Amino acid sequence: MKEIKVNLKNPYSVIVTSTNAQLNFWFEQKKIGKIFIITDERVESIYKDYFKNFENKIIGKYIVKAGEESKRIETILDIYRVLLKYNVDRRCTIIAFGGGVVGDIAGFVASTYKRGTHLVYVPSTIISQTDSSVGGKNGFNLDGIKI
Repeated sequence: MKEIKVNLKNPYSVIVTSTNAQLNFWFEQKKIGKIFIITDERVESIYKDYFKNFENKIIGKYIVKAGEESKRIETILDIYRVLLKYNVDRRCTIIAFGGGVVGDIAGFVASTYKRGTHLVYVPSTIISQTDSSVGGKNGFNLDGIKI
């Protein structure tokens, strides 16, 4: 496991790891409490057992339809409703587990829900590992335009 500290006005860390044990150790070290997962149906079908080590921390999960068409305000509003249903508060950590669409949606939700919650990206594609998982890129599409 490698931790890269990004020193900005609001500093954060980038963790590079390939095992659940190391990620679980990091969760414990950073005192990550409750987790809410946002993923897509493809990633869920492949990695459904990935978070078994953390199931005592998971309070809910939202699975979007895979693909760019899910990156819309209606999806985000639905996620807000589910977060409210599970009584997710600002201390909860949202995990974006998937590629670019999941990262964009989860990042937007985490930055706006109750004025911001903690966010951890677990990118599942090479592009999302190098592009959207670092730097806070997030958003949704409106009438075919990336917002």
